[in-house]
Amino acid sequence: DVLGAAVFLQMVPVVELCEEFLKSAMSVETCLNIGQMATTFSLASLKESVDAFTFRHFLQISEEEDFLHLPLERLVFFLQSNKLKSCSEIELFRAAVRWLQYDPTRRANASQVLCHIRFPLMKSSELVDSVQTLDIMVEDVLCRQYLLEAFNYQILPFRQHEMQSPRTTIRSDVLSLITFGGTPYTDNDR
Repeated sequence: DVLGAAVFLQMVPVVELCEEFLKSAMSVETCLNIGQMATTFSLASLKESVDAFTFRHFLQISEEEDFLHLPLERLVFFLQSNKLKSCSEIELFRAAVRWLQYDPTRRANASQVLCHIRFPLMKSSELVDSVQTLDIMVEDVLCRQYLLEAFNYQILPFRQHEMQSPRTTIRSDVLSLITFGGTPYTDNDR
């Protein structure tokens, strides 16, 4: 209420004070609600803090009831990010499936959500035991293609370089350059 009134009355110092309080009070249980407030009142700094917190604690947050009420766009925003580097793909898959199964009308969005899971990077046993056993992975045409892509990637290791896509890239928000080869350089080479 205070934040809403401060934004409406354009009381910048009060808005900033509320933002700092919300940042300090952020927890796994509260961050999604704080994120909704940040979006409602167009508070970019607070939204950035919420996003950073969510990326760091995504798996714990995905266990919360509020996670199930996350809008599709926000879920996709998190799942497509390389900042989820501390999560395994099977854990992200389980969180996405939990969100999809919460509301039967969400099944229509399965491929839109699951296209951001990097199935080729999962263990073969996870694909066989946990992924292909779900009816949504068989019934949805695109999800079935994601599964087939993962199986092909895993059974043809010498062709993996030909099958590169966003789903075959390890999650990392740090750019790296790796070089191989060459010969040692010595003073005699001048």
